[in-house]
Amino acid sequence: MKNVILLAVLIFTISCGPREGSPGLSSDMEDAKAKGVYIAEYEVLGGAIIVDNQKYDVRKTWVEHAWRYSSKGDQGISIIPEYYNLQVDFVASEILDRYKKDWTVGVETSLLFNKSGPHSIYAFIQSHVPDTVVVPIQEGIELTSANQTIIGEVTFVRTPASSTK
Repeated sequence: MKNVILLAVLIFTISCGPREGSPGLSSDMEDAKAKGVYIAEYEVLGGAIIVDNQKYDVRKTWVEHAWRYSSKGDQGISIIPEYYNLQVDFVASEILDRYKKDWTVGVETSLLFNKSGPHSIYAFIQSHVPDTVVVPIQEGIELTSANQTIIGEVTFVRTPASSTK
């Protein structure tokens, strides 16, 4: 019986790992550098995202090449050409408890930020990322402009000398 349970746990553990071809996101900027997908660090003007007079401090913001897991799991990746991830890592995790319920960074699917971890969000970008990116912040989440209520904006600026290119 112990062998059956051990085998079931082993199969479950292996099946829960990254799948070949699944898109990946780096856990932080150092992880992106280690994977060789890091492009540049960005900063949020003002150092925080402000929503309804609530200040959400940002720890790090960076752009990396979009990538997928290869057959070698976490050790092997393949870069997706012409696609990028803009990632934002917040200082505190509790701020994302209400993300996409009370507020969302982005107003259209081409630049809409999704949660990527307990204290981070990201946008999958299908073109070159400019040195400055201005993104509206909306109340809740609406993908049709007629129903959107814009409550602010956030500006991301590439930091000098941070690029690997």
